[in-house]
Amino acid sequence: MGHSPTFESATDDPDEFTGSVSTIVPGVEVAAHGARGFDDWWPSLRPGESTRDDRRKLRHVEEWIAENLDQRISRAVLCEVGGLDVRALSRAFRRRHDMGPMQYVRARRLEAVNRALVGAERGEITVTDLAMTYGFHHLSRFADDYRRAFGELPSDTLSR
Repeated sequence: MGHSPTFESATDDPDEFTGSVSTIVPGVEVAAHGARGFDDWWPSLRPGESTRDDRRKLRHVEEWIAENLDQRISRAVLCEVGGLDVRALSRAFRRRHDMGPMQYVRARRLEAVNRALVGAERGEITVTDLAMTYGFHHLSRFADDYRRAFGELPSDTLSR
């Protein structure tokens, strides 16, 4: 029997949710300052708490990301890989990396592109091919993100 929350408003990031959850589990009402039955509903990564198992799950997700940077990655896939729900996954990444899971994926992909560009000979690869390989399909946004991360355009890195 699945339970689904009823949201008055929603955002893409569950940690930034500002609406109210009217009912999570029948008989468990949620108020602004807490919930009866909270420990039963959010057993992992409660605020201010981290367990060895949660850290192990997060490490597994990080390793999986590193091995699959050139694959399509979504929050749902990361949750499945780590055996965490979306909130626990987001909270774990924010705690360890000060960013959400998809921001972490983007940062690791930018680093992978940078490593490939630094080690490449001119004419061996193109910035566009690398960007596409790592899932950056908006090239101008990719170039802006790369410049913010590394202080130069990807084409400048390749030229060095």
